[in-house]
Amino acid sequence: MEGLSYQVTSAYYLNKSTRIPFSIEHIFKGREKTEYSLGLERRWGNQITTQSRIIKGVKWGLQHQTWYHWTNSMAFSIGWSRYSGENLFGARHIPSIADPSLIYDEFFMSMQYQF
Repeated sequence: MEGLSYQVTSAYYLNKSTRIPFSIEHIFKGREKTEYSLGLERRWGNQITTQSRIIKGVKWGLQHQTWYHWTNSMAFSIGWSRYSGENLFGARHIPSIADPSLIYDEFFMSMQYQF
């Protein structure tokens, strides 16, 4: 447990199909630590969206996800994340806190339905 933090997230829209999301997270009570992320999200036509993100904290992290939109309310996605338990993002997603210095790779799939 690192302490209490706040995160500010926003994005810069280059056009209707491309945006650059970014965030900063800072622990203000506890062991002071700051983490940054910068990404690129692109909508390719009506059905495919890709998002890549770089995370910089104590160590580097990466994430990539691709969505296939069947309808306006249903999508399927696959992705990959690489993170360290020494980063704030990794500490929230890591499968074990036994050794936070390890680097973890995670492959995932999801089905999303929006009401």
